[in-house]
Amino acid sequence: MRILRHTCITALHDTGCAREQIRAITGHTIASINEVLDRYTKLTADQAGAALAKRLTHEAHGLKATAATLKRR
Repeated sequence: MRILRHTCITALHDTGCAREQIRAITGHTIASINEVLDRYTKLTADQAGAALAKRLTHEAHGLKATAATLKRR
């Protein structure tokens, strides 16, 4: 249940809710909300950055493979 509440806090934050609104919905203190957001929004940003890097690498590889195929024709 605890992780679900943390997910809720993160999702509310991502949709633009202010911390006071998040507090009213979840019952967490502002300090607790800040701790959750410090932990999980960084994790979310790190994961997004890693995913983007993988995608760009994949696309670059695909472009090279396509160019090599076209040169052979």
